[in-house]
Amino acid sequence: MSFAPDDPLWATLAAIEAEPSGQFRDLVAAARLDPATDFRGADLSGWPLAGADLSGFDFTATDLRGTGLRHAVRWEGLVLAEADLDPADRVWWERLGGRSDPPSQPPPDFSLEAAHEMILAGQAPPPEWRPWITSLNFFRADLSDLTPLAGLSRLKNLIVGSTSVRDLTPLAGLSRLTSLDVSRTSVRDLTPLAGLSRLTSLDVSRTSVRDLTPLVGLSGLASLDVNYTSVSDLTPLAGLSGLTSLDVSCTSVRGLTPLAGLVGLTRLDVSRTSVSDLTPLAGLSGLTNLDMNYTSVSDLTPLAGLSGLTNLDMNYTLVSDLTPLAGLSGLTRLDLSGTPVNDLAPLADLSGLTRLDLSRTSVHDLTPLAGLSGLTRLDVSRTPVRDLTPLSSACRLTIFMDNDVIKYKLPPNKSGQMIELIPLS
Repeated sequence: MSFAPDDPLWATLAAIEAEPSGQFRDLVAAARLDPATDFRGADLSGWPLAGADLSGFDFTATDLRGTGLRHAVRWEGLVLAEADLDPADRVWWERLGGRSDPPSQPPPDFSLEAAHEMILAGQAPPPEWRPWITSLNFFRADLSDLTPLAGLSRLKNLIVGSTSVRDLTPLAGLSRLTSLDVSRTSVRDLTPLAGLSRLTSLDVSRTSVRDLTPLVGLSGLASLDVNYTSVSDLTPLAGLSGLTSLDVSCTSVRGLTPLAGLVGLTRLDVSRTSVSDLTPLAGLSGLTNLDMNYTSVSDLTPLAGLSGLTNLDMNYTLVSDLTPLAGLSGLTRLDLSGTPVNDLAPLADLSGLTRLDLSRTSVHDLTPLAGLSGLTRLDVSRTPVRDLTPLSSACRLTIFMDNDVIKYKLPPNKSGQMIELIPLS
C-alpha cells in the first residue's frame, strides 16, 4: 500500500524506521491513529516490530512479512486475520492459539443482504461479518459514499457502476480487491487504487477519468475498460505486461506507441478515436480481436504478421487495400462496411472466414469469394453487387442484400445447400 507523505500512518511508519521498535505504540498514539482500525490492510512489510507492544492492534489483511512479529513483547487482543506473515511468525502465532485465517463458518447472524443494506444506509458491517464479505454488487443502487467499505479486508469483487460514487479513497486499503467496476459514475481520480496490486479487472468506462498514472504499478491488471472517458495518454500502461484486454474506444487517444510492448494483449478496441497509425501493434502476435471502427486508419500493413487475428472490425475507416490481410488464415470475421474497399482478391485464400460485411462499399465482384465455402453470413447491401453465382460453393449462407432482389443473379440451388436471402429496405 502507498501513503501520501502527509498521511498520519505514513508519518508514523517513517518515524518507526528511525526510532527503536519499542516506541511503536507511543508513535501510534502521538499520530492519533486507532490501533483497532487504522492498520487494517496496511503494508508494514519490513517495519521493525520486535520488542513492540502490539496489544489491541487489528492487523487484518496487513502485510507483516519481515517485521519480526514473533519478538513483540505484548500481544493481548492482537488480530491477524488474513495477515501476510513470515512462516516463523505464523508458527509462533498458531502456537499461541491465535489464527491468521478466518473461522470456517460465518457467525449465525451473518447476512450478506443485511450487510448490503447497512452499507447503503452508511453503516459499516460488524467486524465479525467482514471476513465473509468477498463480493458486493451495487449496480444502479442509491449509493454515493464508499466509507462503510473501508474495513472489508476480504473484499475481492466490487461493482458500483451507475451510482453516485465520486471518491474511491475508502478503497485504498482493500488489498485483496481483484475486480472493480466504477463505470457510469462521477469518479475522476484513480489515485486511491495505486496500491491495489492484486487488481486484475478494472472498468472506469463513462466516468470523468482522464489520468491513468495511478495504474502504473498494477502489474497484475489483465482487463481495462476506459471507453467514453477523457483519457488521451496511454503511457502509464506501457509497463502493464499482464494486460490482455483493453478498450479505449470513444476517448481522446491518438497514439498507440505505449502499447507496443504489451505482447500479451489479445483484445483491443480503439474505435471512434483519433488513431491513424497501427505500427505499434505490429509485434502484438497474440492479438485475436481488433476493433478500429470510425478511425482514420488507412494502412493495414502493420497487421500483416498478426497470424492470430480472428476478428477484425474496421467499418468506416479509410482502408482501401486489403493485401496485408492475405496471409491471415485465422480470420473468421471481417467487417469492411463503409470503407473505400473495392477489390476482394486478397481474401481469396482466407478459408476460415465465416462472416463478412461489405455493406456500403464499392465492391461489385464476388469472384474472389468463390472458394470460401465456410461463409455463413454475408452482407452486400448498398453495394453494386448483382451477381451472387460465385457463392455457389457455400453450404449454409445467409446473404443480406438490397430490397430489389430481382436484380440479382442467384447461385444455382444444389442438393443439401441452404442459401437464405434477406432483403433490406
